[in-house]
This record gives sequence, structure tokens and C-alpha cells, in this order.
Amino acid sequence: MVKAKSEKWERYRCQSMRGASLSGQSKYEEAEPLLLSGYEGMQHQATIPPESRDYLQSGGVWIGPALPELGKTEEGG
Repeated sequence: MVKAKSEKWERYRCQSMRGASLSGQSKYEEAEPLLLSGYEGMQHQATIPPESRDYLQSGGVWIGPALPELGKTEEGG
């Protein structure tokens, strides 16, 4: 049962990591929804173990490079 709970946040982590990979390949339009949904999903998961909370910070950092390429800002513009 514990594994089922952890899979939820891990799914979002994988989305975020895939988005970061696409962003690194300059595929910003493909990366954006994965980066945003992955980061948002991890923010709402209370099941992230303390030793894995760095993934949440990384998810937020990975969003930064993609937004200017899409003509957007972190404030939503």
C-alpha cells in the first residue's frame, strides 16, 4: 500500500524530468505542459519523502529556461 502512495509523486517527478529533457533539446512547446503539470503535481503531494523533496525544487528550476523561449514569464505572462 505504501508504494501506491509514492507512485503518485514519482509520476509527477517523471513528467517534470521529461519536460526538462525536452527543454534541453529546445523542444519548448512539448516541454511546457510536462514541466508545469509535473511541478504543480509534486507541490500537492504530501507523500514525497523528505529525502526526495529536492525533486520539487528541481522541478521549479527546470521551468525557468523554457518560459522565455515561449514568450512567457513565471508570473504567467
